[in-house]
Amino acid sequence: MRTILLFIIWLQHVSTTGHNTIGVKFQGRPWEQIGNIAVDKEGQYTYILRPRLDKVLHRMLCDIVVENNVKIVPLRSTYNVFNACLYPMELILVDENNKPAQAVQKIGVSYYSFTSNLLT
Repeated sequence: MRTILLFIIWLQHVSTTGHNTIGVKFQGRPWEQIGNIAVDKEGQYTYILRPRLDKVLHRMLCDIVVENNVKIVPLRSTYNVFNACLYPMELILVDENNKPAQAVQKIGVSYYSFTSNLLT
């Protein structure tokens, strides 16, 4: 079972000179909004979510790519697991006491990926 994280993205500034930014505000979470996320050049950029929750510092990854002259800006967790094995595998996240933190995730063959929803 995956929990969906709700957030609002707003366009802060659009420019022809190359200073385009977006902002992110999380709904139902105590994290502060993140402003001035530059989306002018391709790459992966990590943002720290503040304040810490249960003494854990969470991060968000902004992965900027351009496909067919369209800029795509996915926002996701920094954890990503790929299965390059010949067999399916199962993954479970555990807490500091070795107790399951989420349900078992089945990851199939053929480079299927599971992106952890650790922002919840």
